[in-house]
Amino acid sequence: MLWQRNAAEIQDILNLECWKDPKFQKLLTPVLWLRNATEIQDILKLDCWKEPKFEKLLTPNIWKCTATEIQDILNLDCWHHPKFQTLLTPVIWQRDTTEIQDILKLDCWKDPKFQDLLVPSIWLSNAQNVKDIVNLDCWNNPEFQRLLTPSIWASNATDIQDILKLDCWKDPKFQASLMPSIWTSSAQNVKDIVNLDCWKNPKFQSLLTPMLWQRNATEIQDILNLKYWNDPKFQDLLTPTIWSTNATEIQNILNLKYWNHPKFQKLLSPGIWQRTATEVQDILNLDYWENPKFQGLFTPSLWQRNAEGIKEKLELEYWEDAKYKHLLIPSILAISTKNIEGNIKLLEKYDISNYIVAACLRWTPNRQKKLIEYMKRNNISLTIPNPKGEQILNPILNVSKSQLKQKYGIDIKTIETARIPEGENR
Repeated sequence: MLWQRNAAEIQDILNLECWKDPKFQKLLTPVLWLRNATEIQDILKLDCWKEPKFEKLLTPNIWKCTATEIQDILNLDCWHHPKFQTLLTPVIWQRDTTEIQDILKLDCWKDPKFQDLLVPSIWLSNAQNVKDIVNLDCWNNPEFQRLLTPSIWASNATDIQDILKLDCWKDPKFQASLMPSIWTSSAQNVKDIVNLDCWKNPKFQSLLTPMLWQRNATEIQDILNLKYWNDPKFQDLLTPTIWSTNATEIQNILNLKYWNHPKFQKLLSPGIWQRTATEVQDILNLDYWENPKFQGLFTPSLWQRNAEGIKEKLELEYWEDAKYKHLLIPSILAISTKNIEGNIKLLEKYDISNYIVAACLRWTPNRQKKLIEYMKRNNISLTIPNPKGEQILNPILNVSKSQLKQKYGIDIKTIETARIPEGENR
């Protein structure tokens, strides 16, 4: 786009005074060359940019509009209404003044059941489509009103009507799959999917969930026609998460030689669909599984990380120290290496590393440090006796944000933003 301008025009644009204002500097992107210096100046000198509610509209795609178009949109009376101000996002530049006005003057916005549809993604749809959708008779049926979510703007009135008039929704086995995610699918695809013969088999009916709409009928049939589902060891893999992968990947994973060995069969859980066949193979080929101290990690939790992520954790020097070996449990794989290292160092600093448990490693070292300092300032012991009289880490350091507030009356947000008093930031 730069080549659409000559050297003098480029210089005029870059020499504009407006670029000294930090709020306009983020607009300096290649899309800028769609406009000349005069047009840019006309846009940026508009008074509306002094209003906080319009500032978030200052993004590079503003250059697709003229100053007049922008002014016409931002001068609409509807923006005085707080209900509509949430729609002021950069996506709005995809619509013109007339369409915006036509959408926002619809009477449906007075009806509570349509309130959740007033989100910025509405601008991805045109005024006629919005009107046609909200005017559908099906919304008078309470059973369908739960489908009125923003994802509906990905569809159109004809598809919506065709989907909701399908007889299958009277069948209990299909009702769980009738959720807003269905709007990402076309009416023809929904029809093809619900008409598949495989749903007559009780073994497959548990797969009828909203995740189903991530796939088309052919992909679903290819997956369910695979020979593996007759093998008892693979039965537990038939869960809705299977729709996040495809028939080829499933085949590649289940063809791996490992599954003939009982040692590996215990790893066959739905979490495996998070990984590709190559990733599964890389994980199972890691040398660590020959080491007895890592055997406790050889569970389906492995699929939470790829081989590199697992390797990074298992190479930490702390596992050479006997006092940390009890941390080698499946949940450790879900904790970032940074948090593991940072928190162990932190607890060593406060002489409480002998009481460390995996749960306290989940939080950032910064949060834990501020919480420890708060406990010290308020004379709350960092360790407490358990029922057997043995000292353990105070559970305050293990629990979630909500539990901290509900059970202990501690607001972690307040603590995290508080300045540590002089002398305590050791």
